[in-house]
Parts: sequence; C-alpha cells; structure tokens
Amino acid sequence: MLPNFLVIGPGKSASTFIYECLRKHPEVSLAKNIKETLFFDKNYQKGIEWYKKFFNHCVSYPAIGEVSQTYIVSDKALERIFKHIPNVKLICCLRNPIDRIYLSYLWMVRNGMVTGTFEETLEKCPDMITNNFYYDQLRRYLNYFPKENILILLYDDLQKDPPTFIKSIYNFLGVNSEFSPSVIGKEVLPDSKPRNKYICKLAKTIALGLRKFELYSLLNYVTTSQTIFRLLFKPYGKDLPSMSEETRKRLLNIFEEQIKMLSKLIDRDLSYWR
Repeated sequence: MLPNFLVIGPGKSASTFIYECLRKHPEVSLAKNIKETLFFDKNYQKGIEWYKKFFNHCVSYPAIGEVSQTYIVSDKALERIFKHIPNVKLICCLRNPIDRIYLSYLWMVRNGMVTGTFEETLEKCPDMITNNFYYDQLRRYLNYFPKENILILLYDDLQKDPPTFIKSIYNFLGVNSEFSPSVIGKEVLPDSKPRNKYICKLAKTIALGLRKFELYSLLNYVTTSQTIFRLLFKPYGKDLPSMSEETRKRLLNIFEEQIKMLSKLIDRDLSYWR
C-alpha cells in the first residue's frame, strides 16, 4: 500500500496544523505512528517495502498520505515520488519566505542547533535562503506532475480564514469537506523559546536517536505532545525578537524576482510579501 497524497512542505508553514487536521478526519489515514517518514529524501535506501509498511492499515480509506516537510526542497525526492507514485496528489503551504527564514532561525536556536546571531547563521547556512526559492521548487514539480495534482496554499489564507483553508484541503482530497477538526482556531505549535537551552538540546538529540532506531510511536508522541512542548518551551509573547530593517531589505532584494515569478505561476497577488 502506497499513499495517494503527500504534504511536501515547507516547514514553519502550518505543516503541523495541517497534519493534525488530516489526522482527525475520519476518511483520512496517515503514515502509522509518525508524521514524517522522510522516505523519499533521507530514508530511500531502506527500500520501498519499508515505506509501504507505514500504510498497511490504510486499506479502507479514500485518502492515504503523509506529511514530510522536506520533500519540496529535494530534487531526489521529487524524482523518487514520480517514479513510485506518479498519480499522487501533492499539497504545499507557502509562507512569506523572509518571515519563514527568521522563524526557522528561531526554531534552530530553540533546539540548540545554532548560537550565533541571525546574520551569522545566514552566512554559515546559505541554504536557509535557497530553500525558500518557492518558484524554482514548484516549477520543478510542475515539470513532473500536472497542475491539477498540486494544491498550493498560502499561510496568509489560513490566518484569515482557517475553516475555509482546511476545507480546500479536504475538497482536494475528495473527502467530506464539512468535517470540522477540533484544532480549528487553536495554535498547535506557537512560536516559543526554550525554558532551558541545554535540556532542549538534549531533547532534540533524544528525538534524533528515536528516529535512528525507528522507535516511531514514541517519537511521534514526544514530538506532538502538547504537554512535553509546554515543559520544554515557553511563549515569546511580546519578547519575540524582530529582524533588523537592514537585513530584511537585503533579503527582499534576494527574493523579489522569486516572488514575482511565483505570483504569476500560482495566479495570486503576492505584492504584500514585498
């Protein structure tokens, strides 16, 4: 059994919220015990039979899928998806790339992955920028898959009207769009900072170990538990750091052409991103 839909990312763009809404729908079945199998990019060497085992329980469901937010940036993942499930439906949700870069930085700080400033981290990790070239990424996917098989959402629409946003996903998958998941109106994983950076770094190491040894049920519990999240992190609130105007202008110059081309590709006005 293979999935008939994939949420391909990117991260920090409501992927966890989408996962929870899909997980609660009675006509949708997701990969067993894990949000992200990462099969098509990081675990492909384990073989297609390994991947199929995640969906053995999904026989009677019309919508079968997974959420792996790194697929959108991987050319290898794209080619492998097309090879194994060429008729699959694909879902992505795009966020203002500059905001997303900064939120990714805060996530890295939260998990003890970086210690430098935002600008220093950008210099050390240039893929933080290139991973947000949405136009290039979607253009590659559209070279393989028909446009009607790719649902392109905007994070801004979720903020304005969550019920309509999730309804568009249910409609795309052909399941009951009148179903209202309990997470509507709730912030699943709010922007937050570590209560203790050393404990958070340890927690991240433990999570990586659980994935390495394929203890997926425990990993899924640890990474989706609201209780554990609140124990490890606390809201930024009014203390949420802001990006310097100089850095934002520099990033705007980098992304201006990408945003213009993406706007034409998806036929949406994205001028407010600039």
